[in-house]
Amino acid sequence: MPTFHLLSMSTVKLTAMSTAFLLISACGGGGGSTNITETNSSTWPSSGSYEVVLKPSGSLTANPIQMSLSLVHASTPETEYQIDTSSAATQLGESLNQGQWNPTKGQFTDLQNTAYVDNRNGTVRVTLLQANGSRPTQWTAPAADLCGTSQLARNFSKPFASQLIVDTPGVDGLCNTSDDGQILVTFSDVGVPSISTVSSKYRYLGYLRSPTTGQPTHWLVTWKNGGQIELWSIDQPGTTPIESSVSTVTPQFSSVANLSDLILYTQDGLLKAMRMVNGTPSISNVSALSGTSGWKLAGNDATHAYAYFSSGASTSCTGTWRITSVSRSAASANTLATGTGSLVAATTLNGAVYGTVCSGSTGSLIKVDTTTGNQTVLKAPSSTIYTASSLSGALAVTGISSINGSWSLSFLDPSDNLIYDAGNAMVYGTNETTYETSSNTFTGDSVYVVPQTLAGGMLRRWDVASSTMITVGTLPTATDLGGTAGNLVFASPLNPSSLLGGTFVARISSDTQIQTSDSRVYTLLPKASKSLVLTTKQVK
Repeated sequence: MPTFHLLSMSTVKLTAMSTAFLLISACGGGGGSTNITETNSSTWPSSGSYEVVLKPSGSLTANPIQMSLSLVHASTPETEYQIDTSSAATQLGESLNQGQWNPTKGQFTDLQNTAYVDNRNGTVRVTLLQANGSRPTQWTAPAADLCGTSQLARNFSKPFASQLIVDTPGVDGLCNTSDDGQILVTFSDVGVPSISTVSSKYRYLGYLRSPTTGQPTHWLVTWKNGGQIELWSIDQPGTTPIESSVSTVTPQFSSVANLSDLILYTQDGLLKAMRMVNGTPSISNVSALSGTSGWKLAGNDATHAYAYFSSGASTSCTGTWRITSVSRSAASANTLATGTGSLVAATTLNGAVYGTVCSGSTGSLIKVDTTTGNQTVLKAPSSTIYTASSLSGALAVTGISSINGSWSLSFLDPSDNLIYDAGNAMVYGTNETTYETSSNTFTGDSVYVVPQTLAGGMLRRWDVASSTMITVGTLPTATDLGGTAGNLVFASPLNPSSLLGGTFVARISSDTQIQTSDSRVYTLLPKASKSLVLTTKQVK
């Protein structure tokens, strides 16, 4: 999984978009005993849902990384419920959730965790997250090697009716190559996983949701041998051909965007769109242009999706880039903006696409109006690479210096005016209280922030609704964790529910090894200030 080593220009450009795991080097605070009282207890919460805490170990640069699973619960925030007593390599981690459907807003709210799906020691594993007074039940099914990419068609009314597609390495033994395969993971009514190998003739590209129920209805499946493109029903038998005689040779397909009523994908590098228009599926060509970096999603709004590519590699900072606007309801697409250099990241919010452009040895941040296509330069070309992120309705701009690796983080209002300067800090995660079906993403009302430097270890929460920064607590220093001042500190990402969040913090040794001795697990209450709690008990 990616980490934040901020040295070269190419590293800066790539890590600026990554929030999988964060390295912080923090001084100050982090009090509390590092001695955890281990309890072999049969006392487990009897109701409510657990939250997942992932605990990596071993080499920080390993791929895949070694991981163990623990749980925390809102009724006992001082307790870590340890599921795994040893780490294992994993390439998969997905949650199944239950929620209430709001058809007016197109949202699932009041989300509750049902199960966590990962892979461990040659199996796909399901851990039930609904507390019932005993150790959570786990189910497994044997699985071959997996890649780190997956598509989860979540069913929020019946979580175990969800279906999961996971990529697998092909005959070359490598992931992300043209011969990759796929498996389909389904679940019984109680969560037992079942694995089916997808025929090498087919490729799952994405899924659609019902505008009435919000639940997934169909997979978009292509025939890789030049046959046809079809919709396969998820909840009942049935196949709907959409396009036949795709190619006389073996085409290459890849997924770009997975929205409720629109799937963007590429065929031999060319961008195509599959829409549902008045209940009828339709495929249209979006653009005959492509580049080395391939097409990527720049975000969406209620009426359009936005995709971009660079003619050269995204790290080359040469060539040209293009943003395309794709209508979600009609077979139309238009070039929204073009420019020179490479577009290395983009997001959409408040009627604009915000794009990170690198050209030569400098980077800039631009704003493109989604109606007019007019371009505005928000951050002039410099040695600092700026990326904009749309986080639960907040616009956060992160800057990373290609000279010394220093960070900056600021929050802007809808008119792009500065409303808060978080200084040398980074985004740590967001809470996940709502699922937006129009974009197939989780949203909430909080963005978590940690320092990137030795100047302090404060965990803070940006409240989106009130535009205020709230102190959550102080993370430990390297010396608190048994190291020396200046050592790196590792913190796992924070994506709490409406009830509770949890994180794992450990020291990094000079040889990039995660030191599990003296490591800690913390919990926090998402709506409260100064709510960071060090767990002092383990239940196994």
